[in-house]
Amino acid sequence: MDDPAVDKLKKEIEKLRQEEERLKKEEEGLMGAECEAHRKPSPAAEKQPKNSDETESEEPPPPQETELIAGHTYLVEEDKPHTSVEKYIESLEKGFEGLLITRSNPDQLKSDYPGLSGETYWLTNVKTDKNKSLSGLQEISITISNFIDTHEKSAVLLDGLEYLVSNNDFQIVLKLVQQVRDKVSTADSVMLMPLNPPALESR
Repeated sequence: MDDPAVDKLKKEIEKLRQEEERLKKEEEGLMGAECEAHRKPSPAAEKQPKNSDETESEEPPPPQETELIAGHTYLVEEDKPHTSVEKYIESLEKGFEGLLITRSNPDQLKSDYPGLSGETYWLTNVKTDKNKSLSGLQEISITISNFIDTHEKSAVLLDGLEYLVSNNDFQIVLKLVQQVRDKVSTADSVMLMPLNPPALESR
């Protein structure tokens, strides 16, 4: 028998996925329009004779990578946080202040990704002197909310949704996701949430 709380969490995650797909389609449409405008010659150019060495058609400009839009939360489906980390780093390079909450050891993660920086927390019950850690949902919610409030442009990466689901009530985790998403939508911020669906379904 399906757990109603699990179904509700999955529906909330599906909403995030659909929003991400919608934004991608909008950006692809804009990029297509820009490429078409680039290929269409001006009236003056149409009247000019073509040189024999000119090709009949020009190559369209290379497509730009999807850029994150402020005010949105992005669900990134991947086994391990890789694409989400790279997008997070790109945001930092564009002037966003970063907040990273990760299930991975921060030292190892920064070794794998030299450009990784920003305020960092290890999502674990283990307390260490070297790394700041978070474990409770309320701690996470307050940390994210305060960071967004105190930074004009912020990029937040929350890695470890599966861990939170396995250690907390589904309804409470769902509430956290909703609160964070709503907070991000009211600010000049972006949110990245890597997720491994098979791992979530096995809970």
